Amino acid sequence: MMMSPNVMRYRNFSIGFFSDEGSEPVHVHVWVGSDRSVLSKFWIKKDGVELAHNKARIADRDLSKIEKYLVLNRQMIIARWYEYFEM
Repeated sequence: MMMSPNVMRYRNFSIGFFSDEGSEPVHVHVWVGSDRSVLSKFWIKKDGVELAHNKARIADRDLSKIEKYLVLNRQMIIARWYEYFEM
């Protein structure tokens, strides 16, 4: 799986998506630092954000902050998704 360029950063977390996942619903992966081998995944929905999994084992308090950040930037993420995958 190839990772696209980062969509955004929040504190020490990077947020992006895989370039071969355009057939899935809009979502982002979150990872710490430069290690992209262990990720957490959030579905980006029209009415909010939903944690799909937390394989990166990000602390609950940080997950809550990331989720709020993603909600605030949901429209931009959706726009970047459709732009990237040319939908």
